[in-house]
Parts: sequence; structure tokens; C-alpha cells
Amino acid sequence: MVVMLLDHIKVTKLEWDSHFFEKGVYIVETSDFSALKEYLSKSNEPALYYLFSNIKINELSDRLMDHKMTYAIDVKGIVNFPTPNSCVFYDGKNARTAELEHLAVLSSRNSRFRTDDLIPKNKVDELFKMWIGNALKPNPATKILLKHIDGKVAGMVSFRPTPDLLKIELVAVREDFQRRGCAAEMLKACIGYAQDHSIKRIEVVTQEVNKGACELYVRAGFKLVDSKYIYHVHTT
Repeated sequence: MVVMLLDHIKVTKLEWDSHFFEKGVYIVETSDFSALKEYLSKSNEPALYYLFSNIKINELSDRLMDHKMTYAIDVKGIVNFPTPNSCVFYDGKNARTAELEHLAVLSSRNSRFRTDDLIPKNKVDELFKMWIGNALKPNPATKILLKHIDGKVAGMVSFRPTPDLLKIELVAVREDFQRRGCAAEMLKACIGYAQDHSIKRIEVVTQEVNKGACELYVRAGFKLVDSKYIYHVHTT
């Protein structure tokens, strides 16, 4: 990781992203748009900059990729949520890799990478297939929960548990099983897992445009705890 500290601006190079996208990828932290503009004007390489902001930046309105919404719930004290019988953990045999890759790609529908018209769609597919592929490796830090209907994999949620926090990562329901309560059941299963393992808090990130997901989390008792505007700025 390379960090550059300049006047009113902090730029951090993301090595994995840079390797994957085959150009420099950086996170930019600043509240001074003029400083950002000056820095970008001096860029002499093809690069992608992620800019996270608490407020909208009108000058970058055409590069706004996401209004990220973070929801959280404190597990202690809520009604017990036993895991639905139709929700089971991936065991290496109860789903084909191709099925999980398809669901992972579905989960990217509203992601900032999918929204960015300067990132090839096949590259986004590859990114999310790699994400779920890493979760399938032996002894992963990520758990994969599956929802079955009529013997078929209808949905998937991946999450990363620690002693104090369970972070939900990818959530997807197959097109032909949507609007049948699959996401709600998988969310209950996540809450049940947290309760069974004495995990205090659950967090999940979604996009403001994903109204269905936002409403689902609010109905389940989650509260909005943070929001960020995310911009992608490409230089050539």
C-alpha cells in the first residue's frame, strides 16, 4: 500500500485493485474539491480514483457511481430467529460453483462497478466471480448461506463473522425465485447465526437505488448508521 499525503488531500494506492484493473487504482480522501482537481490535472498515467464523500460533489455529478447505505442492528435483546429449514450452509456439495458464480454476478446489479460505464461488464463479472471463488477456498473467513426451494438453489448470502461483528457481503436471489421472501429468510438466518454465536452486531451495505433491499433491512429492525457518496474518476 502506497500512501501520499499532500496539502488537503490523502491518496492511497490499492495494490490488489491496481493489479486486477491493470492500471493504478487509488482511494482519495479530501474535503477540498479544488485540491482534488489540481491533483488530477497533474496525473500522468491511466488511473482510477475512488472518492468517498459525505456530501454530493456537484462538479463530479456525472461520475457519481453509488450512494452507499450502511445498515446495522444490535442483536442482543431482539427476538430469537431460528434458522429456516430451507437455509443451509454451503458444504461443497449442495451447490455447483457455476450456480454460486451466477448469484454473485446477480448481486453486482447495483454495484458501483456495474454502474461505471468505463469498466467493461465482463470485468465486473470476473470481479464478483473471484469474490465468491475466494469464499469457496478451504477454511474461508466468509460463510455462504444458501436458500433452497424445491431442491434448487434459489438464493445466497455471504457474510464474514468475527466475535463482535457479522458483516453481510453478497446477497442475491435467482431471477425466477424473486418476490417469494427468499432474502427475508436468509436475513433471518444471518440473525439466527449471530445469536447462536453471541455476535453483538450485524452490518450490511447496500445502495440507495436498491429500494427493496433498504426496505427489507428496515423492516427487520436495522437502522441506517452511515451513508457515503462514491465517485469514480478515470484519468488517461
